[in-house]
Amino acid sequence: MNKECIPVLEKIEAVVAKYEGLIGKDARLIQGDLGLQNAATLTCDIEQIKSDGRLLQIGVVGRVKAGKSSLLNALLFDGESVLPKAATPMTAALTTLSYGESMSARAEFYTAEDIHEIKRNAQEYERLYDIKTTGELEQFKQKERNRDKPEPELLAKARKRAQKEMRSYEELDACFDQAERIKAASISYAEIEEFGQIEAASYEVLRDALYDYVGADGRYMPFTKAVNIQLPLKVLENVQIIDTPGMNDPVASREERTRELLKYCDVVLVVSSMGSFISAEDLDLMDRIGTKEGVRELYVVASQIDMQLHGSERAKFGGKLPDVVKGIASDASERLKKTLEDLKKSNPEIGTVFDQLINEADQRVLHSSGISKTISNCCGQFDQLDDGEQTAFNNLLLNYSDYFSKVDWAVTDASLKLLANMESISSALHSVRNQKDQIIGQKIESYQSACAEKVSGLGKELLVAVKKNMEELRIRDIADVQKKITVFGDLCDGASAYVDGEYADLIDELSSTIKKSTRKEIDSIYRASRLDIDDSSKSETTTEKRKKSGFFNWVAGLWGGGYESYTETYTTVRSGAVRDTLVGFIDRIGEDLGETVETDVKAWRKLLKKTLLNALREKASDEYLDMSLIEKAIRQVVSKIQLPDISYDRSLPDNLSARGTLKRSQAEEYLENAGEFVRELKGKVTKDTKSYISRINSDLSSLNVSKMIFGQYNDELAKLKEQLESRELILREYERCIEELNNVGL
Repeated sequence: MNKECIPVLEKIEAVVAKYEGLIGKDARLIQGDLGLQNAATLTCDIEQIKSDGRLLQIGVVGRVKAGKSSLLNALLFDGESVLPKAATPMTAALTTLSYGESMSARAEFYTAEDIHEIKRNAQEYERLYDIKTTGELEQFKQKERNRDKPEPELLAKARKRAQKEMRSYEELDACFDQAERIKAASISYAEIEEFGQIEAASYEVLRDALYDYVGADGRYMPFTKAVNIQLPLKVLENVQIIDTPGMNDPVASREERTRELLKYCDVVLVVSSMGSFISAEDLDLMDRIGTKEGVRELYVVASQIDMQLHGSERAKFGGKLPDVVKGIASDASERLKKTLEDLKKSNPEIGTVFDQLINEADQRVLHSSGISKTISNCCGQFDQLDDGEQTAFNNLLLNYSDYFSKVDWAVTDASLKLLANMESISSALHSVRNQKDQIIGQKIESYQSACAEKVSGLGKELLVAVKKNMEELRIRDIADVQKKITVFGDLCDGASAYVDGEYADLIDELSSTIKKSTRKEIDSIYRASRLDIDDSSKSETTTEKRKKSGFFNWVAGLWGGGYESYTETYTTVRSGAVRDTLVGFIDRIGEDLGETVETDVKAWRKLLKKTLLNALREKASDEYLDMSLIEKAIRQVVSKIQLPDISYDRSLPDNLSARGTLKRSQAEEYLENAGEFVRELKGKVTKDTKSYISRINSDLSSLNVSKMIFGQYNDELAKLKEQLESRELILREYERCIEELNNVGL
C-alpha cells in the first residue's frame, strides 16, 4: 500500500468531508493521535524530499596553486581556461557554480562589518609589527659588531626580521595584505554594489570579467567575498559546485559560510599537488570537512602529475608511462593513508570523518593533470599551445617518446587522457549521483511506509469509531440523554473544582518531571562536550637552534659554530574540530532536550486523560454522567493543549570561528574561549529551561480545563439528542459512510 497511501488518504478525506457532521471530530482526533498530516501535506513532503535530494553538491578543497581551477576547467569546460587562477590566498573568493538558462555571475562583496574586521586585524598586525621591529632593533644595537653601523641600516634589518616573524600570524598577515589592497583600490567601497552583476555572451567574456573580481590585480578583487556563477551547461543540471578559498579564511564570515556549504556537500574533492602531496596546509584545509548524514564521499585528487613524471620517478618505475603513473599514484595512496592514520591517532577528536580515505586509499586517490586535458584539446594543432603548455608537452616528448609524438596524434592523445584522468573523476561523481538517487528512493519508501501504516490505522480506527457511534445510537434512550442534559448544570457545579484541582496537581508534576530530566540531559551533554574539547588539543615539542651570545661565539659562527639547541613545548588545537564539537553541543541541546521534553509531555498527556476521567467518575455515577461521551470530550480537550517548543540558536561568537590548526597562545586562547562558551551556554540553557517550565506553567494554568471538558461534553450530548430525534435517517447515513470507508482500499 506504500505508494497508494496518499490516494487512499485522499479518499478517506473525501468520505470525512462528505459526512463531516457525523465523523469529522472523530477523524481529526484519530489523525492527531497518529501524527498523520493531510494528503496535500504528505504530497508536498515527498516532493520536498525529491527536490532536496536532487541537487548533487560537490565541494572542492585545496590550497592556492594546487590546480583546483585547472581541474574544474577540465571537468566543465573541456580544458578551456574559463575560471581564473587565484594568485594569493586572499584573492581566492568563495565560488559556486550551478545551472542557469544564460551565462551570468553575481559577485557578493564584503559587508561593512567584514571590512571593519579586516581593518581591525590589520591594525593589530601593525601594532605587533612595530613592537617586534623595536625589539629587533634594540637587539641589533646591543651587538658589538653593529655599533658603528648607521641606524637606518639596522632598522631595515629589524623590519625584515619582524616581517618574517609576522608570517606566523597568518590571519593578521592576510588581513594586513587585504587592507593594503583596499587602500590601493581604484574604486571605493561606497561605489562597489552597482558592479555586482556580470552578463556574458561567451566564455572568453566571462573569463575576462571574472578576473576583475578574483584576479590578483582585479579592480573589484579587494572587496569580493564570493562569486556565484550560472552557466547553461547540461553537466551542471541539478549540480552545485562549491570551489572554496585556498586557505582557512581570515574573514570569519566567509570561513563560516564555506564550512556551512561544505557541510551539505555529497562529495568533496581534496585537490593536492603531487609535488607536495598532503602537506600540513592540506590537512589544515581538510579541517573544514565535517560529518554529514546520508551520502558523503571523499576523494583526493593528486593534481599536476605531469610535473612529477621525470627524473627519479621515471627511473624508479621503469620509464614506461602507464607504470610510472600507476607507481606515483600508489605512492600517493600510501602517503595519504599513513598521514591520516597518524593524524587520527594524534587528534582522536576528528572521529570517523576520514575513515573512507584511510580504508580505501588506493581507490580514493585520483591522479589528474589539467594541462594535459588542455593540450589534448588542441587535436594536434600544437601552434595553439601557450608557452607553459608547450614546455609541458616538450618535456613529455623528451622523456616519453614512445607515448608522445607530433606525428602520431592517436598515441599522443591516449597518453594525454591517461594523465588527465577525467573519466575516472567523472565516474566517481557519477557513482555518488547513483548512490544519492538510491538514498532518495529509500527515504521516500521509508516515508511512504510510515505514512501507509498511519493511513491504515486511520481507516481502521475510524471504522471502529463509526461502528461504535452507530451501535450507541441504536441502543440509546432519548429520555436518558435528556435526563443527563437536565442534571448537567449540577454536575458541572459539583465536579469542576475537583477536576481543576487534579489538573493543577498534574501541572506541578509535569514541571517537576521536565526539570529533573532536562537537568540530567544538560549535565550529560556538557560533560561529553568538555571531554571532546579537551581531546582536541595536544602538546608538541620542537628542537631549534639559536645563536649563542658573546664575541667568541660570534667568531665561532663564522665557521658554522656558535649555536646552541633548545626545546620548546607548546599547545596546538584543530579549531575546526572544536568548532564542530561546539555546534554539536548546541544541536544536541536543541535535539536531545526537545526529545526529552516531548517524551515527558507524551506520558503526561496519557496520565492527564486517565486522571481526569477517574476524577469525574469519583464525583458522578454513570446514572448522571455518560462515560463514553465524557471520555471523548477529555480526549478532544487534551489534544488541543499546545506546549511551546524548545530550541536554541546554533551560531557561534566570532572568537570561535574555525581557523585551522592553532599553536601556542592562539591555541590556548581559543581553548579558553571554547570552554567559556560551553560554560556560559550551560548556564544560559539552565536558565532558559527554568523560563520554559515557567511558561508551561503559565500557559497550562491559564486553561479552564473543567469548563473546556464540560463544554465539549454538553456539545456531544446535544449532538446525540439531535441524532436520536432522527435515528433511522442517521443510521442509514452511518451505513453509507461505513460502506464508503470499506471501499477506499485499506
